Amino acid sequence: MDTDRSVTASFVAMPPLKIPGMPPSYYNTFTTALADTVAIAANSSATLYGQAVNVTGGFNLNRPVTIAFEGGFDAGFQSDSGGAMTVLVGGLKITNGSLRVKNLVLQ
Repeated sequence: MDTDRSVTASFVAMPPLKIPGMPPSYYNTFTTALADTVAIAANSSATLYGQAVNVTGGFNLNRPVTIAFEGGFDAGFQSDSGGAMTVLVGGLKITNGSLRVKNLVLQ
């Protein structure tokens, strides 16, 4: 190349919640992500991952399932080090089943 060139790129932020799989599923709200996690956990346990951001929620876990939530991840869901937390803004009620959490703050 002997002349100037220009390049244009667009980037889209990854939604803050992820259910791993092939392919993984991404969500913007805790309510929707946890509902899908409950459906997956009906046959086994399931894990939901969250970035170190505030997410909206409001959910009643009322089925006999086992779910793990791991928060505080970076934008690419590669690392949860450094004491970062996912903040759930809204209610979380557990009337049946179990939810194991790591790096989650309820607000």
